[in-house]
Amino acid sequence: MSVIGWYCKAYEQSSFETYSGWAAAKSKYEAAHGPIPDSEVLFLHEDLALTVGAVREENVVVDEITDGWREFCYGELDFSVPEYMRETQPMASVALSSE
Repeated sequence: MSVIGWYCKAYEQSSFETYSGWAAAKSKYEAAHGPIPDSEVLFLHEDLALTVGAVREENVVVDEITDGWREFCYGELDFSVPEYMRETQPMASVALSSE
């Protein structure tokens, strides 16, 4: 069973190229999963994890949330969870069944 977080935002892969740790994170992911196509859309989740696809627990590119990553996401990307989502947070996550 896969878990999808309660909020994520899609970004073009090129959005992450200015992050100082991007080359290392991408290389680590690609060593395990194969290349990320340049046209791939990546998803930044409410907890700042970055994935290929919207499912939080699968195809994780970045899940070590450092101060530098946090500053990049909030500063360079201007990422934030919309106010209406912060107020309602209907569920911490939604379970998806492949059955």
